[in-house]
Amino acid sequence: MSDTTLLITVACAWIAYFALHSLLASNTIKGRFAGLRCYRLIYNTIAIVTLLPIAALHTLYQGAIVIQWQGPWAWLAYFMSLSAIACFLWTLRYYDPGEFS
Repeated sequence: MSDTTLLITVACAWIAYFALHSLLASNTIKGRFAGLRCYRLIYNTIAIVTLLPIAALHTLYQGAIVIQWQGPWAWLAYFMSLSAIACFLWTLRYYDPGEFS
């Protein structure tokens, strides 16, 4: 498979994943399965299972490195990554798991 074909396949797989993810999270689908107590479990299982083929496609494509941070820029990139993780953890304080039941 050529690089272009593989990249287009990966892009289409991500678009399909996002479309399915949005569809399953829509109020219409949630409304149909409102009485089903394990809806969130099924939703998350589908999300994980549909990610596996995309992960496999990413392992097939071993393209060239586009950006490689070096020197102080690498430290800045690490700092920004850690800041994003810290912000995510901070937002969990405001997460209400009861909202999804």
